[in-house]
Amino acid sequence: MKNSGIYIFWLFLLVSLMFGGLFWQKDMAPAKWQIAYEHDTAGLGIEGSKETLIEAIRLGYPVRIYWAGGPVEHVTNVPFLTILGGEVFGQIHPIKGQKPITTPPSVELRENEWVTIFSTNGERSLKWFVYK
Repeated sequence: MKNSGIYIFWLFLLVSLMFGGLFWQKDMAPAKWQIAYEHDTAGLGIEGSKETLIEAIRLGYPVRIYWAGGPVEHVTNVPFLTILGGEVFGQIHPIKGQKPITTPPSVELRENEWVTIFSTNGERSLKWFVYK
């Protein structure tokens, strides 16, 4: 009978750890890419908000950008971001130039390098994604 208190304690501790682990695991949903902001070529919002994008950047979330031109769609990570006057500017790493060929679909590399700064104030229709 002296040991029954110890058994009850260990049983309580074991059950607590099991249920605590289940609740903790439920709250730890896997991260995924989510759209934070989409705008048109005039910089007018279509989905999400600049504020959501800016908040995610300030919290350190990775950012990815999507844009399309004709039959070609592009996606790249944005490693260098600037917030200025309520706008976001994202500079990508230089990439080799590409020459898309539509029939049959293929892409050839060019000799030039291409680098750009994307921005939320227009010029291109863009989708900005954050990983959280």
